[in-house]
Amino acid sequence: MTSNFNSNKTVVVAKSDRADYTTIADAIKNAQPETRILVKPGIYRESIVIDKSLEILGDGKVSDIVIEGTNLNCILMQTDYAIVRGLTLRECSVGVCVPKGELILEDCDLTAYDCGIVICGSKANPIIHRCCIHDGQGNGIQIKDNGQGVIEDCDIYGNTYLGVQITTGSNPMLRNCRIYDGKGTGIWITDNGLGTLEDCDIYGNTYPGVSIDTGSNPIIRNCRIYDGKSFGIWITDNGLGTLEDCDIYGNTSLGVGITTGSNPIIRSCRIYDSKSFGIWITDNGLGTLEDCDIYGNTDPGVQITTGSNPTLRNCRIYDGKGYGIWIKDNGLGTLEDCDIYGNTDPGVQITTGSNPTIRHCRIYDGKQTGIWIKDNGLGTLEDCDIYGNTYPGVFIDTGGNPMVRNCRIYDGKQTGIWITDNGLGTLEDCDIYGNTAPGVCIGTGSNPTVRHCRIYDGKQTGIWITDNGLGTLEDCDIYGNTDLGVQITTGSNPTIRNCRIYDGKGTGIWITDNGLGTIEDCDIYGNNYGGVDIDTGSNPMIRRCRIYDGKVNGISITHNGLGTLEDCDIYGNTDPGVYINKASNPTIHRCRIYDGKSFGILIMDNGLGTLEDCDIYGNTDPGVQITTGSNPTLRNCRIYDGKGYGIWIKDNGLGTLEDCDIYGNTDLGVQITTGSNPTLRHCRIYDGKRSGIRIKDNGLGTLEDCDIYGNTAPGVFIGTGSNPTVRRCRIYDGKQTGIWIQDNGLGTLEDCDIYGNTAPGVFIDTGGNPMVRNCRIYDGKQTGIWITDNGLGTLEDCDIYGNTAPGVCIGTGSNPIIRNCRIYDGKSFGILIIDNGLGTLEDCDIYGNSYEEVGITTGSNPTIRRCRIYDGKQNGIWITDNGLGTLEDCDIYGNTDPGVQITTGSHPTLRNCRIYDGKSFGILIIDNGLGTLEDCDIYGNTYSGVYINEASHPTLRRCRIYDGKQTGIWITDNGLGTLEDCDIYGNTYSGVYINEASHPTLRRCRIYDGKQTGIWITDNGLGTLEDCKIYGNNSLGLEINNNSNPTFRRCRIENHPFPGIQIEEGCNPLFRRCILRSNRPFYLGIAGILSLSIALPVAIARGLVITPTIAVALAVIGFVFYKLRKNRFNKQYIIEIISLTLVLGANLGLTFLLSFNIYSCLASLVTGLLWQSRLFKPLFKQSKLISKYQIDRLP
Repeated sequence: MTSNFNSNKTVVVAKSDRADYTTIADAIKNAQPETRILVKPGIYRESIVIDKSLEILGDGKVSDIVIEGTNLNCILMQTDYAIVRGLTLRECSVGVCVPKGELILEDCDLTAYDCGIVICGSKANPIIHRCCIHDGQGNGIQIKDNGQGVIEDCDIYGNTYLGVQITTGSNPMLRNCRIYDGKGTGIWITDNGLGTLEDCDIYGNTYPGVSIDTGSNPIIRNCRIYDGKSFGIWITDNGLGTLEDCDIYGNTSLGVGITTGSNPIIRSCRIYDSKSFGIWITDNGLGTLEDCDIYGNTDPGVQITTGSNPTLRNCRIYDGKGYGIWIKDNGLGTLEDCDIYGNTDPGVQITTGSNPTIRHCRIYDGKQTGIWIKDNGLGTLEDCDIYGNTYPGVFIDTGGNPMVRNCRIYDGKQTGIWITDNGLGTLEDCDIYGNTAPGVCIGTGSNPTVRHCRIYDGKQTGIWITDNGLGTLEDCDIYGNTDLGVQITTGSNPTIRNCRIYDGKGTGIWITDNGLGTIEDCDIYGNNYGGVDIDTGSNPMIRRCRIYDGKVNGISITHNGLGTLEDCDIYGNTDPGVYINKASNPTIHRCRIYDGKSFGILIMDNGLGTLEDCDIYGNTDPGVQITTGSNPTLRNCRIYDGKGYGIWIKDNGLGTLEDCDIYGNTDLGVQITTGSNPTLRHCRIYDGKRSGIRIKDNGLGTLEDCDIYGNTAPGVFIGTGSNPTVRRCRIYDGKQTGIWIQDNGLGTLEDCDIYGNTAPGVFIDTGGNPMVRNCRIYDGKQTGIWITDNGLGTLEDCDIYGNTAPGVCIGTGSNPIIRNCRIYDGKSFGILIIDNGLGTLEDCDIYGNSYEEVGITTGSNPTIRRCRIYDGKQNGIWITDNGLGTLEDCDIYGNTDPGVQITTGSHPTLRNCRIYDGKSFGILIIDNGLGTLEDCDIYGNTYSGVYINEASHPTLRRCRIYDGKQTGIWITDNGLGTLEDCDIYGNTYSGVYINEASHPTLRRCRIYDGKQTGIWITDNGLGTLEDCKIYGNNSLGLEINNNSNPTFRRCRIENHPFPGIQIEEGCNPLFRRCILRSNRPFYLGIAGILSLSIALPVAIARGLVITPTIAVALAVIGFVFYKLRKNRFNKQYIIEIISLTLVLGANLGLTFLLSFNIYSCLASLVTGLLWQSRLFKPLFKQSKLISKYQIDRLP
């Protein structure tokens, strides 16, 4: 090296006398600054202090020029600039100490007890070239206290402690040095030490080749740290540093260790062939590794642990004998653009709460798993390629929870991603394809999230979720896999949203062995087998999915499968859209099952299920078929526009349909057959091209609250022994019959509205026998109910009104029962019974119909009990053409024409009926009419209560005909008839009017209180009256004129104030054992009353008050009740009872006031005279009037 000093100032130090000085110290002491001191070979036992600018040069072989220190230092630098070259320094604590100045130390050999070279202080800045610092008992070089300096091409080796120590802010430069074979650390940079190491070889040291700690921040470039007996580089206690283009290899322990908050930068390095980890980052270590190769290490290429958070970019971690990267114990870290391949153990393992970020990496061709995340490991993988690994591309277990984004996991020799043992994780926007085993496998309680991924072209199942696996799949494409698209099994419960599962070579989704799961907003289509298969107790939730264009069933639920489907579209499948069998019980809400090439829904072999708010339309076969004991529930569904039946329930099928719309189907809306027994509630079956509902072949079923309308054929058809129950339904506006029951069909109809149908509202024929209760059959364009051809049936509490033809028509041997019904306001008959029709009507209201309320004709024989037939616009009851019938306890009133008309040989029986307030006759019997009336009340009618003519011959027993506005009974035109035990009273005209050769028989009748004549027989009238009582009529009791010749036997005629009998000359009546008398009840006992009137005051005066008073009271009360029981009370009797009570009261009052004296005796006498005058005077007058006629005929 060229000296900076002037060579003219040179002195020589040597052990010989020829030298200028024999000691270097003397030469320094006497030399001028900038002097050159040449030191000749020899051993100089001295310590030198350079205190001026000098140049000390060894002049000879270095090993021959030796300075052995006598004090602490061999050389102490105490000037600003000096040069030392070519010396051997030894036998001292410190070889060279540079506390200040720029010392140029070159080509020296240093061995010291404590430290070969010490550079200390911010003023120290030496330059050390080509020196050997070796075999010291302490450190090789120590740079401290902000010391600087340049150390180049030096060999630092064999030192007992540190090869180089850089500390306390020091910042040296080491270039092309070799630090090796130290018994401690090769280079230790501590206490905020700095420094730059370039192109150095650091090897063979017992402890770390380089150790960086406590905030130190060196730069290490192009160095080789290798074959150390411990770590290659150890960075700890917040150490920093930059390593660039270094080779770190062959170290016995770690290649690089980063710990306790340290944060180095490692670029373009090669860390390989370590006998332990390539890089170990622990205890919150940091660091950045860029473009490094880490390979061939015995343990993991990189281990990150205990909260450490390094960054690795563009690195290659490969061919390791263990893991490529192991991140554990809450380790963090960022890996970007790295290649991890060919490692013996997993390429990356993340465990025990660790959470790294791995971006743009390639993890491939590993001899085991690509990435294994376990023991609550976390982590984020972004835009990585994971392929060709021997075991799963990604393996997540035991609580592992990574985030995997935009990755490609493909061509693995096993599963693409396997998540097990409660593993978690999020996969987003990944491509998983071409793997030998399932693309994704989720098992044993694992719960990952898979979003926006594509799982395709796998050699087996796309996704397999098993052993209570969970998980969420969102917006994924799963297609083209050789086996199933998704398999969910053994209690697993994933969530699958917005996914597309299509074009698989097997089933789209198969859920089995008690599998669960939620599938939402997915498209499942074009799979070779079923779109979704659910079996063996599985119970998934499927929402808003589209399952279509499958080559077999859309959804198949079998072997006790469950499941919930909501808001799904299921269409265009080759086999049934939904197939349910073998006790499976799914729930299907708000789905659309349409345009299938077979059934919309097929439920068979004891299948169950609940369908709610679904649209089922346009399917080739029935929209829904329920068969072989199946029992589903359908609610709020719409089954329409099918090319076959809407719903077909057969072979003992069951089922409940609630609030469904079934319309516009090409065939029947609903068919129930062969013993099937469904329940339909609140349904609407309408606008079908055939019948709304057909029940046949012993079909059963319950229909409740349904609307059945606008169908081309009958709204409901019941035949061949079928027995449904129809409740609260509305069957209307059909283009044919509302309900047709035939061929021994049964059925119960309750609380239904049947109206506006083109043909009969209800049609019962050929042995049909339904029960119809609380129904309304109205406004039909034809008959309300038509029962024919031996039809039966029971109608209870029904309203039948406003129909164009008869409300009820019963014909040809039919025998229904009609109870508590209302048949009214029809445009024709209320009830028409024809052609030997039978039937029983009980407790019905029949009123306001345009024709007869009841028409009975052509041999018909119904029974009518407790009915009310009123306000008709024609007859109440019309019985004609040999009609029969029994009417019991009926009310017939307010009709425009006769209440009852019996004609042309008809012979009904009326018992306990009330025929009243009619606008015409009560009963009109004409044209040889017959009939029996028993215990009837006929009153208040505008015309005669009973009108019998034209040889008619009825029988009336125990009837009451009263208060009519005309005649009570009018028998005319050869009328006949028998009246027995009847009461005829209060009628405006005659109680009985017999004329025109009529010849009735009246027995035990009472004709009284009429407003005119009791009985008027005229115009050749005949008749026989036996045991009759005629009294209290306002006109004559009996008037016989115009050649009439009746017969009276054992009759009583009592009348007041008019004559009892008036017989016109020319009449020849016969009276046998008849009694004619006044109707006064007291004249036979007048003597007793007078005696009582006189005796009572005497008894009172003697103190015997109670006994006679009670006797009088009991007599009066008994009389009143007697008259009431006999129905003989009238206004006259009431006046007389009141008068008697007043007289007795007056007698008692006088007795108490006057005691017994002449006044009370006179009062009693006057009272008796008054009663005598009141009672006997009318009797005398009446007897006088009767004597003018044929009184001699009276007995």
